[in-house]
Amino acid sequence: MDIAEQMNVLVELQTVDSSIDRYRDKQEKLPAQLASARERVRHAEEALQQAKDRVKEEEMQRKRLELEVDGIRDEMDRLNKQIMQVKTNKEYQALLKEIEDHKRKIFLREDDILEIMENIEDLQAQVKRSERELDQASKDLKDQSASIQEELRQVDLAVSQDLDRRENIAARVDKQILARYERVRAGKGGIGVAMANIDEAICTMCHMDIRPQLLMELKQGNKVVCCESCNRILFARDAS
Repeated sequence: MDIAEQMNVLVELQTVDSSIDRYRDKQEKLPAQLASARERVRHAEEALQQAKDRVKEEEMQRKRLELEVDGIRDEMDRLNKQIMQVKTNKEYQALLKEIEDHKRKIFLREDDILEIMENIEDLQAQVKRSERELDQASKDLKDQSASIQEELRQVDLAVSQDLDRRENIAARVDKQILARYERVRAGKGGIGVAMANIDEAICTMCHMDIRPQLLMELKQGNKVVCCESCNRILFARDAS
């Protein structure tokens, strides 16, 4: 097999390698997409639980204040009964003042209770929103999971097929040329060969000029020619 034929096989190999690289990229990104969907569900679950916890805390605070109000009312009832039994004006005024103090406490506690009830109403609305968000996130996860698992299955199959093709193609490439291609490909983002634009005398990958001497060698097709700028193996469609 002459150099021109070797270049044709090498281009075929590059095509398969690029396909494998794209599938490998999908094999990495698809699980990440699934992980992202799971993370959205986790955040939604946390948000819902936090909203429920805050409702519970506010409910406990409301009940505590209501118990305080009940206790103050019981004390007021006791004072109202006691005020009917006092014998001096001083005692009467003192009890009256204490009753008024209790009334103010009840007013403040009831004001706090109203504020808490408003908070609870807002939090209950947040709970409903969080439940809807969790339902949607869970549905998305279910849908994406099935879709991604199927796509991964297809990708794994494609990679396996391409690897078989690669093995067959690589076996037809001269070992030294193959070694050079692998070395260049590893350092150039997976691309080891580049087409030369003969008319414009440039490498189509790095867009740098190709010297006339190299162009001549490329056209003759008697030796492996590499771009002096990006070091990729050059080929020309009309080199054969």
